[in-house]
Amino acid sequence: MVLMRKKLALIYEIFLILLILLSVILIWHEEDNLIYLDKIIWLVLFTDVLIRFLISKNKWHYIKENPFDIISVIPLDSIFQTARVVRLFRVLRIISLGKKYITPFRNILKTNNFHKVFAVSVLLIGLSTFLVKHFEPSINTYEDGLWWSIVTATTVGYGDISPDTGMGRLIAIILMLIGIGLIGMLTSSITTYFVGSKKQQNPTIEFIKSELDRYEELHTSEKKRLVLLLKDLNETENE
Repeated sequence: MVLMRKKLALIYEIFLILLILLSVILIWHEEDNLIYLDKIIWLVLFTDVLIRFLISKNKWHYIKENPFDIISVIPLDSIFQTARVVRLFRVLRIISLGKKYITPFRNILKTNNFHKVFAVSVLLIGLSTFLVKHFEPSINTYEDGLWWSIVTATTVGYGDISPDTGMGRLIAIILMLIGIGLIGMLTSSITTYFVGSKKQQNPTIEFIKSELDRYEELHTSEKKRLVLLLKDLNETENE
């Protein structure tokens, strides 16, 4: 039950992050067909802030801790157009939502020295962007060069841009080999991290196991304590 709640909370927070990013992008778009989408996003974010405010035990503390969240959902842009920029405060909400995921992300990067491979890959993708811009006649901008480098390194290969020169093809081969290693190490690091986390057992569970192994030797008071621990553990898992 607890695990299910955590999964649902994670999905909801990712959903909010996507909505926030979309609402910020819509600052620079004023098409009529996007107005309704903009209002729906505002309604969802406003409802989220309102519910968090209502369920908080200390209302004033919530206001002091989340001033930008509150400001960002005030519909000021319906009063004057310039106030649309206030939505940029919503980006700060992404930071607050993502704080608790920073530590696991760092741990995944450090697993199997993945951070070193990742850093080298980013460096080579940047270098490839610069090189193909100068050697490939079909790539005229750094944006196209970066797009091609990332698509090639991730082995997606859309084919919308392809190298014509020998130098471009050599760079493509290097990026493909790096990309295969990068994706493989990413998968391995994530798996190792989560498997390692599961192996870290709850101390209470370890204690209960050791007590059950010598159950016949326990005194009556110790058996009662063991029963209470099992009840508490069961209630915690069912919350």
